[in-house]
Amino acid sequence: MEDELEVAEAIPARENVVVPRWDPRFHPFCPVRASDGRVVLVSLLELLRMADPEGGSEGPSGGGYAVALSSSTPGESIAILEFILAICYASGFRPESELQWKKWVRGAEPLGRVADWLEAEPDDEWDLFNPDFPLGQNSLLSPYIDRHGAGPALLVIEHSGNYNQFFDHHHLDHPEPLPADAAFRAMLAQHAYGPGGRARIPGKSTLGPTLTNLSVGRLVGRVRVIALGNSLGDTLRLNMAPLDTTVEPLADDTAESGDTVGSALSVATHLNLTWEQENSPEPRRRFDRKPPPRRVYDLADLYTSLGRSILLRPTRTSEGVPVLTEDGFPTVDRVLVAAGEILDVRSPALMQDAAYVTTSQGERKPLWPSLSRALWREAHALYASSADRGRGADLYGRLSGLPARPLRLWAVGLVTNQSSALTWVEDDFPLYPGREVQLRHAATQGSVIAEYVARSLGRAAHAAWKVVYPNPKPSDKKQQIARFDAQPEHWAGTAEPFHLLLEEAVGYEPPHEPVEAVHAYAATLVESAEDLLGQRLGSLPYNLQGFQARNRASRALTHHLCSDRAPEELREVARMTFVQRSEDVSVSEESRRLAGWLAGLVHSRDYGRLADLRRSNLKTNTHIEAGWFSGPRSRDEEQDQARQIVFRQVAFLYALYHRGESRPHYGKGSLGTALRRVGDSAGHGPDNPGARRLMDRIVMSRRLPQRHLQHAIDRLRSCEKRPPEWAGLADDLLLWNDRKAKVAERWAVDFLEPPSSAPKRSKNTTPETTTTKREEA
Repeated sequence: MEDELEVAEAIPARENVVVPRWDPRFHPFCPVRASDGRVVLVSLLELLRMADPEGGSEGPSGGGYAVALSSSTPGESIAILEFILAICYASGFRPESELQWKKWVRGAEPLGRVADWLEAEPDDEWDLFNPDFPLGQNSLLSPYIDRHGAGPALLVIEHSGNYNQFFDHHHLDHPEPLPADAAFRAMLAQHAYGPGGRARIPGKSTLGPTLTNLSVGRLVGRVRVIALGNSLGDTLRLNMAPLDTTVEPLADDTAESGDTVGSALSVATHLNLTWEQENSPEPRRRFDRKPPPRRVYDLADLYTSLGRSILLRPTRTSEGVPVLTEDGFPTVDRVLVAAGEILDVRSPALMQDAAYVTTSQGERKPLWPSLSRALWREAHALYASSADRGRGADLYGRLSGLPARPLRLWAVGLVTNQSSALTWVEDDFPLYPGREVQLRHAATQGSVIAEYVARSLGRAAHAAWKVVYPNPKPSDKKQQIARFDAQPEHWAGTAEPFHLLLEEAVGYEPPHEPVEAVHAYAATLVESAEDLLGQRLGSLPYNLQGFQARNRASRALTHHLCSDRAPEELREVARMTFVQRSEDVSVSEESRRLAGWLAGLVHSRDYGRLADLRRSNLKTNTHIEAGWFSGPRSRDEEQDQARQIVFRQVAFLYALYHRGESRPHYGKGSLGTALRRVGDSAGHGPDNPGARRLMDRIVMSRRLPQRHLQHAIDRLRSCEKRPPEWAGLADDLLLWNDRKAKVAERWAVDFLEPPSSAPKRSKNTTPETTTTKREEA
C-alpha cells in the first residue's frame, strides 16, 4: 500500500513516455471544513474515515472530523457529494427501508466499511491517467487530443464560455497547467453541470458527427437540494435513498405494462468509472447518430454518469517526463471535451430532492435557478414539499418523519445562457421536523410581502417620474423610471430579514403560527422601503419640483402599502406606522407663549413696541424681550443665540403683518399653506407664477431665508390672506437646518398639494381667534 501513497508514481507506457499516476482514493483532492475551522485537502479514504466525530480518525495534522465540503464553487461540492454517495451505494452501504434509514441517521451508522471496500478496489480502475481506462474519461479521444485539445480552462465550467476571452481572463489556449486534484473536481462538475452547446472538435473526421453535440448536464435547469447535518457523515446519511422508495407508475405511453418509476432503482449498483468499461450493463453510445436516452439503473449509475466525453493529457517535458507541482502531484495541460451520455431522468425516483413549482402557464416543474429571482423567494416551495405528507417517500417525506432536530436545506443551481455559464446561485434554509407548517407559512407570507413591497416601490418610482419628466420620449421612459426605482436595492436587502424570519419561525411550536415574526418582518420591510426610496430620490434638486416628486412618490408608496389589496400583515403594519406619523403635531410651549405675547401687544394696541419689532436693524428692549421666550439658557451659548434670533425674526414678521391692525390674526397651517392662498385672477398658489417663484426661493435657501420670509408676509398682507400659524412658524424656523425635520420639503408639499394631504397641527395651541373678513378670505 505504500506504493499507492507515493505522490507521483511513474510507469512506462507507449512511445517511451512516462505516464504519471494519480488516485483520488489516496491523493488529496477534496477540500473539507474540519471541526477545528480549518479547510484541508483530503483523499476519499481520509474523508470517509473522518466523516463523523465518532469515526475514530482525524484529518491531516489532527484536523478533527469533517463538518462539510468546502470547494471553490457550490457545483463542485454537489458533484463531489454525489460521487461519494455513489461509492456508498456501490459498496452496499445503503438502507434497505425507511425504518432502517431512520435508525442509521439517529445512530450515526459509521462509514468505515465503505472506506474498507473502496481501499480494496483494483488500482487501475481508479487511476486518473490510465492510458486505456482513465478514471471518468473517454480513452477513444486519445488520438485527437494533441491536435484538437485546448487548454485546461476548457474543463472548468466557470472559465469556458465563448472559446476566446472570458470574464476571469482565462483563455482556452492558455498553457498554464491545472493540478490533477483541481482537474478531477472540475471534471466531476462538468459531468453534472456541463452547459449545452458545441464541442471544439470536428466530428466527421474523428468519432462521428454527433461528437460535437454537447447535451445539457443532468443538473442544469433545476435546483439541487441537499439536507445538511452536523457532520459530513450525517449529511451523507440524510441524503441516502432507501431501496424500498415508494413510487408511482410511470405516466408514459412508452412504458410497458407493469413498469413503474421505481424500476429505475435496482438493488444492483453500477459505477461509471470510465467510458470503455468492461462491466457496463449496456454498451456506451456511439457518435454516428443521436441515440435515444438510455435507462438509468440506479442512483450510483446516475451520480457517476459520464455526461461528457473528457480526456486529460498530463503535462510533460520535451523528454516525456511528467511535470509535477511543488507538492509532487501531476498536472494537466491539454483537455478534450465532447458529447457524453444522454440519460432518461424523467423518473421522480431519480429526483427525490426536487421541489416543484407551478409556472405562469400552469405547468408543474422542478424549481429552476434564475439570475433575476433569488432562491429565497422560492423557499416556500421547499417547505411546501416538506409540509405535504402525502408526497410519498422522497427526501422531504423522510426528513419530516425524523425526530425533532435542527437541519438545513442547501439549494444550489447553475444559471446558464445557452452555452455559457453565468453564475452559481445557492442558499440554505432552516428545517425542523414537525414544524414544516410554520416554516411554510413564514416563507410564503415573507415572499408575498416582499413581492408586494417591490411593486409598491415601482408605483412610487412611476409617480416621481411623472413629476420630473412631464414630457418624456417614449424610448427614454424605462431608463427614466429606473432612476427612481429602488427595487434592486429592495431585493438585495430583503434576503437577510427573510432568513431571520425563518429562523424565528422555527421557534413556534404547533399549532401556533409565526404571526408576530411576520409582523416584525413586514415592519422591517416598510421602514427599509421608505429609506431606499429616499436614497433613490436623493438626486432630485431641492426646489419645488424636487419636493413635489418626493411627496408624490411617498404618497404613492403609502397608498399602495395601506391598500386593501396589500397582504394582511403588511397592511396592518403600514397603516399603524403611517397613521401614527400623520397624527397632529403640537407646537412647543415656548413658541405658543411667544404667539400669545405678540397677540397681547395687538390686543392692548401697544403700537410703540410693535414698531420697535419692525425695526429689524436695531436691537431694542422689545427685541430682547421677544428673544427671552426661546427658553432658559443652556450650556451651549451658540445654540441659545440661534434660538433667540429665530424668535426675534418671528416677532418681526408678526409685527410686519399686523401694521395698522387692531385685532390679532393667529393664522393657520404652515407658510406653504398660507402662500397657496396668494394669487390673482390668473391663478393662486402653484398656478400663480409670482407665488411659485417666491416659494421656490424660500425652499431652496440653505440658511434661514429672512429676506424671502419678509417678502412672503408682505404678499400675504397685501392680498389680505390668512397668515401662517405663528407658533408653528417659530418651531419650523428652529428646525430649518435639521435634515430629519424636512421643514422646507413640508412647506413645498403644503404649497403644491391640496391641504388635506398635509399633516395638521393640534388644535387649541393658541388662544381663541376672532373671525375677521381677512381671515375668511
